[in-house]
Amino acid sequence: MTAYWDNGPVQLYQADARSIPLPDQSVHCVVTSPPYFGLRVYKDNDDRGIGLESTVEDYIGNLVDVFRDVRRVLRDDGVAWLNLGDSYAHDRGYQVTDSKHTDVGNNHGSEVPHGLKSGDRLGIPERVVLALQADGWIWRDTIIWAKKSAMPESLAGWRWERCRVKGDNLRIDVNAPNPDRGDGGYGGGEGGIAAKPYAEYADCPGCPKCEANDGLVLRKGSWRTTSAHEYIYMLTKGMGYYADGEAVKTKIANDLRVAEADGTANDTPWNNNPNGHMGTAQSGANRRSVWNDISPEPYGGSHFATFPSDLPRICIQASTSERGCCSECGRQWARVVERTKTGQGHDSPKDINPDRNDGPGLGSLHTQYFDIESTTLGWRPTCNHDASAIPATVLDPFSGTATTCRAAQKLGRRAVGVDISESYLEQAVRRLSAVTLPMGI
Repeated sequence: MTAYWDNGPVQLYQADARSIPLPDQSVHCVVTSPPYFGLRVYKDNDDRGIGLESTVEDYIGNLVDVFRDVRRVLRDDGVAWLNLGDSYAHDRGYQVTDSKHTDVGNNHGSEVPHGLKSGDRLGIPERVVLALQADGWIWRDTIIWAKKSAMPESLAGWRWERCRVKGDNLRIDVNAPNPDRGDGGYGGGEGGIAAKPYAEYADCPGCPKCEANDGLVLRKGSWRTTSAHEYIYMLTKGMGYYADGEAVKTKIANDLRVAEADGTANDTPWNNNPNGHMGTAQSGANRRSVWNDISPEPYGGSHFATFPSDLPRICIQASTSERGCCSECGRQWARVVERTKTGQGHDSPKDINPDRNDGPGLGSLHTQYFDIESTTLGWRPTCNHDASAIPATVLDPFSGTATTCRAAQKLGRRAVGVDISESYLEQAVRRLSAVTLPMGI
């Protein structure tokens, strides 16, 4: 299949995710976020059906099919990262719990799935990962993506409120015009969603609902906590997968990531040193399973569900070599690391040893812990070939507007994006064309 767009390091394909146009075992890392169950159909991908299935079982079955093809193209030493949100069953459709999709509706899922009740949390992420595990994947880890900015939800519970009535005046909430639209449409900044007129409300002058209650009406709303997290699943084909924990330590002294705190697109490469920062001392803890250091990023294009670029960045850095892979066999290079103890040892604070009089200990043992500083002295191939190193390859089979490909590109990796939507691919080309390539790629 001919690529929709090819600039060398990045290729985009318009294709169904169940038929990835790549050869077997050609990808080192996969980072993806499929359409969530119960969302409305997008304009030009009506035939895909993923996310629009009439049953949870059909949705899970489609994702299992997708990941069978992912497993085909993923190397045996590769890693797949899956980001997936959950939904609630409801008679009016499915209420998606993540902040990326609360503003979109779906007219297809109007009935509660069989075996569930209105208000039930569907447990989609758990159901999917268990199905993938049963299909042969190793479920290696579950990451909690703790979101810094949770989308507000209407979850006030029971309350008395002032009765209000709709007025005759209509207003249009005019946001900044969309530069990508030529039809004079309003709304969403660059979001491409036409804003609808909305009515003004005023206090009720008195009606049967409120006149006996001093102008108040009882609202019997539901309540739960506001959803402020999503799941990221780490999946592998076996236990011999490549990983670089040094690259994603927390509190790394020499953090080469370019901050995008203002939420604007920063196209400076994250990794601009093909030699892998040799001699750089790094200290810090192994990355924890709760990721609360992912900064939100607004996206100006017409896509509802772009995730922050920090999310794929971490996954890519943990699963691909900064130095690259063997050009002959594809095995990745690994760091040559020297570890040294720094500072003075300190006792474990967990337990008090009653047999000791000189302070805290761990049970009957006197355990001391030291700060460990690691230094990357260089890189070595993990195969026996006398061949040059080339960048590792990252795939997103639901690439959308190519956030994963953009992160891979800025890190100096090669990337392949697959999506069935031509409008998303058009946006992806614009985003990727603005990225400055790192040296050596």
